[in-house]
Amino acid sequence: MSWKGFKKALERMPHQLQSKIGRGAKTVDAEFDEVKERFVQMERVTKDLFQQAAQFRDGLHAMLVYQGAYLEQVLAVYRPISTDPEGVAQPVGSYTDEGASPELLRVAEDFRNRIAAI
Repeated sequence: MSWKGFKKALERMPHQLQSKIGRGAKTVDAEFDEVKERFVQMERVTKDLFQQAAQFRDGLHAMLVYQGAYLEQVLAVYRPISTDPEGVAQPVGSYTDEGASPELLRVAEDFRNRIAAI
């Protein structure tokens, strides 16, 4: 090693030692810290929004399931299993009560089919 190289090594030794043991000077970048804080805040808000959207979706699904079950009961009332005048049992949905509106039954069946698709 030359004398010049030896002098450079001696001059650089304090910095190298400090960086190896972790006592080097740490720089602070205010702009980076601000952007990082905004990113963390945005991440937190996004996580909350995702959780709220999942709760809304689950609530909406539960509501539609409940409405479907309720609709099945309404259809059972308006279209009961009955017998014809000869006493032969008829399948579900083959009998329409005089008080049941055909429009109501059509809308109810259409809604049931749409809910079943979900």
